[in-house]
Amino acid sequence: MRKLIERLWTDQVWSKVIASGIVAAVAAFFAYRWWTPIIATLWRLGIFLGDTTPVVNSLLIVLVLCTLGVVGILVLAVLADRTSKEPARRWQDYLLDEFHGIRWRWRYSSTGSIRDACPFCPQCDMQINPHPSAYIAASITVFECDNCSFELRIEREYDEIEHLIQRSIQQKLRNNSWKLMNG
Repeated sequence: MRKLIERLWTDQVWSKVIASGIVAAVAAFFAYRWWTPIIATLWRLGIFLGDTTPVVNSLLIVLVLCTLGVVGILVLAVLADRTSKEPARRWQDYLLDEFHGIRWRWRYSSTGSIRDACPFCPQCDMQINPHPSAYIAASITVFECDNCSFELRIEREYDEIEHLIQRSIQQKLRNNSWKLMNG
């Protein structure tokens, strides 16, 4: 509740609304012509609280004040919930995913094509510099992390892997499964 009040107080619009309400209340309270009705209302309230009815009048006042408080809290909660909605994610925000055991990050060109796809370690998030395997008979790319010694071998050349990653990203963009990603 305190955070909500602080957020409303620091909000540009709500702070002005609150300040205007305070100024209006103070001005109305100190206006000379209001003294007589205020005193008369307080006198009638005292008579009402002192009167006898089947239900104790002071209990009715407490119930009304509690109801007003609960309604006020509910209104503030609904207003806060409306303003805290996250904006819709755009496909251009999809810049990270994990494919074939490797975390990949990329950018989009001004035309929307995928560029600069870079592999990162899935354990420590350090950028990986892939290299071909020393074994010449097969096309194997080694993804080895310099930080945590993570290692993964994929039986393809790096250019093929990079093209496969781009096609996997494009597939997720087409079928909207990229929206299931957390980042």
